[in-house]
This record gives sequence, structure tokens and C-alpha cells, in this order.
Amino acid sequence: MRVHRIRKEMTQESLAEKIGSYQVRVSRLENEVEQPTAEEIEKIEKVLEANIWSLQRGGAMNGT
Repeated sequence: MRVHRIRKEMTQESLAEKIGSYQVRVSRLENEVEQPTAEEIEKIEKVLEANIWSLQRGGAMNGT
């Protein structure tokens, strides 16, 4: 997630704002301290234009 965010030249704060969350939450997700909800996955992947979790879990996280 961090790599994709940096490639988009976004800060944790700007990503958090775009997904309706907080910088602390983005940090915890990037550091794998917490797992994202299905809603967060959808929003983050859309904003970053990348399949981050969906492909890693064989599509299980996106309902396929």
C-alpha cells in the first residue's frame, strides 16, 4: 500500500482524506498493525488505482 501511495505522490493524510478516514488509520494499515475492512479496501484500491489486497487473497476480499 505504501509503495502505491508514494507512487501517486500522496501523503498518508491526503489518502486518509480521500477515503474518509484518518492518517493514523492509514499508518496502521500500511504497517499491517490492523487489517482493512472490505469498504476500506474498495476505497483505497480505487484511489490508488491498484489491486493491493484483492489480488493477494485470490479475490476473496472483493466477493469473487
